[in-house]
Amino acid sequence: MKKLRADSTFSRLSEKQLAQVDDMLLGGTSYEEVRSYLSECGQTCSRTSVADYYHNHILPRKWARQQRLARELDSVDTSGLDAATLDAVRARAMELAITPGTEVKHIKALYELVLKAHAQRLDERRMHLLEQKAAAAAAAESTVRDSTLTPEEKERRIREIFGLA
Repeated sequence: MKKLRADSTFSRLSEKQLAQVDDMLLGGTSYEEVRSYLSECGQTCSRTSVADYYHNHILPRKWARQQRLARELDSVDTSGLDAATLDAVRARAMELAITPGTEVKHIKALYELVLKAHAQRLDERRMHLLEQKAAAAAAAESTVRDSTLTPEEKERRIREIFGLA
């Protein structure tokens, strides 16, 4: 981030006023409204000056915040999220999708969180099914190896094990 020039309008603002300008620009306030606020503070500047301030000072902070948010979302363990929470995340992503000026990165990060949770649920389900199959196979194997059973009894038990009876 570039340092403010000493003769810049923004360098003459108090910390509180500069924070207000930053909040306005981060919130999507138009350059003209920022210029109006600056004139209320007794400062004048061109629209280009506001645009330059935005590009040199606000955008780098905004990008850093987005990257931090993306890293935090990547590290979130979604296994503890219930269906209601995921529905809320989906709803928020949809709200952002229809809001003008929303960056696609934010929407993408939310949907990636939902997809990650869905993939974890599928993996858990797949693991559960594999465990059930392994248990059924072990039971069938012990039935086949049981020499006290007749072939008809073995067949009946195997059908019961696999739910075919």
